[in-house]
Amino acid sequence: MPTSGALGADSNGDAIPGWASSSLKTLEALNEGATVTVSGQVVNVRRGPGVNFDIVTMVLKGKKLAVLDSKEGWTRVRLDNGNTGWIADWLLAKDDSAQSSTPPGTSEDKSPPLIISPGTVGPVSTPEPTPEPSPVNPAAASGPVGSNPRSWKVTIQYSANIRTSPSLQGDIVRTAAVGEVYDLANVQDGWYQLLSGGKPVGWIASWLTTAQPAATNQPSTQPSRGSTSSTVAAIAGSLVGKTIIVDPGHGYFNTSYNVVDQGTSGQGGTKEKDIVLDVSRRLASVLQSKGARVIMTRQSDQDIKGESVGDDLTYRSDLANKAKADLFVSIHNNSNSSSDISGITTYYFNKDGMPKAGEGTRMRVAGMVQQSLITALQRKDLNTRGANFAVLRETNMPAILIELMFLSNPEEEKLLNQEAIRQKAAEAIAAGLQRHFEQP
Repeated sequence: MPTSGALGADSNGDAIPGWASSSLKTLEALNEGATVTVSGQVVNVRRGPGVNFDIVTMVLKGKKLAVLDSKEGWTRVRLDNGNTGWIADWLLAKDDSAQSSTPPGTSEDKSPPLIISPGTVGPVSTPEPTPEPSPVNPAAASGPVGSNPRSWKVTIQYSANIRTSPSLQGDIVRTAAVGEVYDLANVQDGWYQLLSGGKPVGWIASWLTTAQPAATNQPSTQPSRGSTSSTVAAIAGSLVGKTIIVDPGHGYFNTSYNVVDQGTSGQGGTKEKDIVLDVSRRLASVLQSKGARVIMTRQSDQDIKGESVGDDLTYRSDLANKAKADLFVSIHNNSNSSSDISGITTYYFNKDGMPKAGEGTRMRVAGMVQQSLITALQRKDLNTRGANFAVLRETNMPAILIELMFLSNPEEEKLLNQEAIRQKAAEAIAAGLQRHFEQP
């Protein structure tokens, strides 16, 4: 929870693999004739066992494929049309496993997350990560989604307004009902331009919809690196190769007063700094198992040290900016003077009078994570909200701050003390982030 001296307490208020860590999971050796199930949402099939080979087609999650060969973390499969191609092992599961039916984010990989160790606040001296170039972030892409406007189908997931422009300031054309399906024409700052019968209908917030390729058995083309053209292949992404900052709130050691920022606490003595650190570690593990490059701002108490209140805020945002991260995720617990208040909120940066470039993308990430958490934990939905917290304002990438239930609420304090709930929360956050990258 952002409080005085804590995070946000500023008085101013592949699926297209780019690179792979050696810790990524690989399938056990499979004999020819075995089958695997696609576990990624939208996965590229390549001509050879590596990201440098051309994409021949795309397949959807749940697709079962016959195994022909395996090599260096890649599996060669037979497609429905008789052709063959290669898929990265971390996007597949054995056909006899339960992976395809488990909640998004579930993983048995318990290897420690990739960490850039935090330290004393001040200029960040950690070497800058240098992964190979990764695909276009689908949410950041703008323009038509390909020469064929019906490359993607958009289904309304929540009752939402269709507007005349890609912004909350656009006039409302009408309200779309849950289940309505449209063709996708353009993507702009987290908004979709919809088509019906080949005619423009208007714009809708992408985080209130789901999008799937209309046809996955047609060859896709990927623009050369540096190209500005958007295609189905370019905007279909995954967590592989993404750099994500996971920020457990609080736990900052103030050397002037020799105290650690505990955050809020529950009636039972539960400390926010401890709960959010555990959830963050679990989230980092899930994200890493899905191919993400994870950097945690702290791994324990006193990892972040400084002399003044708020020094840690600069450290956290500087670390993210230095790493040129794709996303920043800060995790907190909430508190209220009334023990009856409960629920979950996810914040994104917004301040009246300041430039709002990229606000649609920030709202998109917050919305997708909030939806995933509410579905998984079945707690009261306190919605997404704009805020001027320092780590949201000072980070150069889309950033969100999650208030994961209220420690001041006895029921939610008990829930947060359950390991299964903390694991479920981590998996839900990871699922929301994955959806952000996999949906155009």
